[in-house]
Amino acid sequence: MSFVGPRALPMHERQQREATGDLPDELIPGFAERLRVRPGLTGIAQIWAPRDVPRRHKFKYDLLYLKRQSFWLDLKLIAVSLWITCRARWEVRGRKY
Repeated sequence: MSFVGPRALPMHERQQREATGDLPDELIPGFAERLRVRPGLTGIAQIWAPRDVPRRHKFKYDLLYLKRQSFWLDLKLIAVSLWITCRARWEVRGRKY
């Protein structure tokens, strides 16, 4: 596990608020691509996606990270995560990425 990357998801987790809750992760577009990188503690989806966003939307955030992955983006995501955590304001996030 690294500091920045897609959040590790339990395999075959059942989604409560999704119309496709019984759909396996492997069939959701973007799942295979997100497995190419090491999971992380924070990422674009954790900072800017709503808490109960469907998996297919979360995977889109993860794909955006994969396309733009760089040392500077990782530093920015770590800094934003620390800032939000220190302010205890996880539900009030900044501008969308």
